Amino acid sequence: MHHGWLPRRWQAGWLTSKARWRPWPHLSASSCVEPVRHDVSQLRAARSPRVRRTPCGYGVSYGVVRARLRWAQKSADLGSPFPLGDAVRFLYEPDEEELFEQTRDLLVDDFARARQKADATAVGGLADDLAPFVAQCACDYRFQTGDGLLTRWSEPLVHGFLLEFMVRKVTLALGDVPAVVPSLCAWFGYLSDTGQLDPRGEAAARLVDIATELAPQAEAAMRDPEQWGIAKFWMTTALERGIDMEDERALNRFLQSAREGEVGVDEDLVQRIAARHQERVLFEQFGFEGRTGRARTYSAETGPRMMRQLPVVLASRGELTAAASRIALVHDLRAFVEWVGDSRALKKDGTLRAADLREAASTLRPDADAQARKPEPGSRPRDNTHEWKPDPELLLAWALAARLVKVRKGELSRVKSAAGTLRDEIALWVRAFAAIADLGERLLSYDSFLGPGLALVLPDILAALYSLEEPAELSILRFSVYQAAEPAPLFGLAAERLSPADRAAVDLELDRLLGFLRDVGAVEFYRGQGNAAKPDAAVRPADAAAVALTPLGSYGVYRALKNLGRHLPAVGELTGADASGLLSVLYDEYTPDTVAKELALWRAAQPSRGQADERLRQALRRVPFEQRRYAMLHMLFDALPGKEGEAFTRSLRTDPQLGALALGLLLEEGLASPDEQAAEDVAGAMVGTLAALLASLGPQGLIEQLKTMEPELQEALVDALAEAAHPSSFALLDTIAVRHPDRRISKRARRKRIKVAN
Repeated sequence: MHHGWLPRRWQAGWLTSKARWRPWPHLSASSCVEPVRHDVSQLRAARSPRVRRTPCGYGVSYGVVRARLRWAQKSADLGSPFPLGDAVRFLYEPDEEELFEQTRDLLVDDFARARQKADATAVGGLADDLAPFVAQCACDYRFQTGDGLLTRWSEPLVHGFLLEFMVRKVTLALGDVPAVVPSLCAWFGYLSDTGQLDPRGEAAARLVDIATELAPQAEAAMRDPEQWGIAKFWMTTALERGIDMEDERALNRFLQSAREGEVGVDEDLVQRIAARHQERVLFEQFGFEGRTGRARTYSAETGPRMMRQLPVVLASRGELTAAASRIALVHDLRAFVEWVGDSRALKKDGTLRAADLREAASTLRPDADAQARKPEPGSRPRDNTHEWKPDPELLLAWALAARLVKVRKGELSRVKSAAGTLRDEIALWVRAFAAIADLGERLLSYDSFLGPGLALVLPDILAALYSLEEPAELSILRFSVYQAAEPAPLFGLAAERLSPADRAAVDLELDRLLGFLRDVGAVEFYRGQGNAAKPDAAVRPADAAAVALTPLGSYGVYRALKNLGRHLPAVGELTGADASGLLSVLYDEYTPDTVAKELALWRAAQPSRGQADERLRQALRRVPFEQRRYAMLHMLFDALPGKEGEAFTRSLRTDPQLGALALGLLLEEGLASPDEQAAEDVAGAMVGTLAALLASLGPQGLIEQLKTMEPELQEALVDALAEAAHPSSFALLDTIAVRHPDRRISKRARRKRIKVAN
C-alpha cells in the first residue's frame, strides 16, 4: 500500500532501487538488467528495502542474550486503553521489520502533517513535497545501521546517508536532487521540535550545518552514474525515458529492450557500475573494504546492525580503583615494566635469556623462582585455588600486547608514553584486559580449538555476558562456543558437527579461559540455578552453574566495546539531557530497574524537584503519538519512588492534554472511580481512542471505522475534534479531510482543520 502523499516517481523508484543484485558472469549492459527484472513483479508487494541479515556484531552471544533484550513492559497487556506492546518505539530489532515499517509510516505521516500545518491553506503542498520521502529514506537507513536508533544522528551518519545511501540505493529524478539536503534538514528540525531527537547525538542545528556543508558534494555524487548501484542506474534511465514507474507492463517492456541491447546506453559505463557493485558485495561478504584489503570495521555509527545491549550501572571510580588494586596482575605488570627499565637484551627469537627469567621471577615474587621454568606450550602455572602465579614469559607477551614495553633492534624497553597508565590502577587493568584477546596461544594450547581464534571468540563471550541482569547459564554459553568452534561451511556444504571428544576438549579450554578471567578479576562463578544462584569464589569452572561479569569486568568490556564503536547505554549519561530526550531514551532502551535509577539521577540534577516534574509534564505534552505518551506516563508511574508516581499522575488531572490519560491510568491502577470523569475527560478519551485507531489501523482503517457510524454522528465527531484541546486533533481532522469519501464530511473536516491550525 502506497502513501497517498508519496509521488509516483519517487515511490516506485525507491522500491525498485532496492532490487537484490546477484553475481552475473557476463557483465554486458543487457545481462546487467536481470537483477532488476527479477524483482519487478514484487513492486507492489515491497513496502521497504530488505534488510540484509548480517551477524549482529557478535554471533556467539546472540543466542545467549536474545531472550533478555526486551523488558517485560514492552509486551505486557496491562488492560490499559493503549497496551504498551502497541506503543510506538524508535528502536526495533532486525527481525521486527513490520513493526518498524508501521512506526516509520506514523513518523513520516506526522512529519508531513506538521509541514502542512505550517501552511494549512496550501493546496496540494504534500503531493509536491520531497521531504516526507527523504524522511522515509532516513528512517530506513537508520534501521539498517549499527545501533538501529531511528532518531539518533551524528556527523558520520549524515555522511553515510547523503554520500552512500542516497547515492547508491535511492532512485530520484535528477531535478529533485537539489531538494534532498533541505528535506533532510527539515526532518532534523521536526525531530527536534517534537522532542524526538536522541540527546546522545548531535543537536539539530549542528546536523543542519553538517548537511548544508555536504550539499554540493552530495548533489554531485547523486548526479554521477559512476557511483550508482546497478538497479538504480536502470530505474533512473527508465525514469528519464518517461517510463511510468507504476506501469509494470511498460517497465517490463523497457527492461526487456535493455536486455536486448535496444535502449542505447553506454555499455562501458554499465560494465563499470556492475563490476564495482559485484566487487563491493564480494568484499563486504568476506569482511574487507574495497580494493584496499582493510578489515571491515563494524561501527555503531555506519556499520551494519549489531546486537543490542541493555543499559548497565557502571561502578564508581573509587570502587573500580579498589577492585583493580586487589588484582595481582596489576602489580606484577607494573613490577615487570620497572624491572625492564630502559633496556634489556633479548635472544634472537625475541625471548628473555635464562638469567633474566630467574631475575625477573625473583623480582616479581621472591618465592616464585620455580615459576621461571619454561611452561608447556600454552600452559600457565596455577594451583587449585586459582591464585595468580607470575610467569615472566607470559608477562613479557602481555606487556608487549598492552603496549607497555616495546622491542627495538633486539632490545626490550619501556614505552615512555605508558608511564601515566602504569600509575593508574584502572587504566592499567583496562589496558591489560583489552590485550587478553591477543594472547590466544599463550593462554591456551597451540593446537587448541579456541587458542588461534581467541581474538574472535573472547569478544563474543564477553559481549554475551555484558549487560545481563542475572548470571548467564554456562550450559547455554558452552553450546554457543561449540557452534563457534565448528568448521565454517564450505561451498554450501553443512558444517561438520563436533564429536563428543572435541566437545570435551572445547569444554576444557573454555573452563581454562574462564578460570583465567576469574584470576584477573573479570568474572565470577555461581552455584545453583535461578534465584538460588550464589557466587562462589572457590568453585571450579567445570562445576559452576552460571557466570557473570564483575563490576570491574563490566567496565573493562564497556571500554573495549566502546573502542569498537558499539552503542552502549550506561546509567548516568542522561543527567544533562532535556526531559523529552530523557523520556524517549528511557522508554526505548532501558529496563524498569535502570529507568528508576536514571530518572532519580536526572531529577537530582535539576534545580528543584518541582521544576523537574514540570519539565516532565511538558515533555509528555510534546509526544506526538497517543499510545507512546500513555506508555511513557505508565513508565513514570512505575519508576518514581514511593507514592510519587501516583502524586505525579494526579497532578495531570487538570491538564487539558494529559488529563484523560492520567485518569485512564488511575482507573487502570484502581486509584480512581469512573464517576470522576468530567466532560473534558470524555472528550480527551475519545480523541485518544481515535488517535490510537489511527496508529494501529492506519488512515484508511480509521476511515472504515468512521463509515460504520451515522453521517450526523460523524459530523458531530468532527466538531468535537475541533473543540477538544488535544495534540492529536489536527492529525485526525487532516486524515478525515483527505481520505473521507463523503464530500460533506471531508469539507467540514477541512474547515475545522484550518481552525485548529490557527
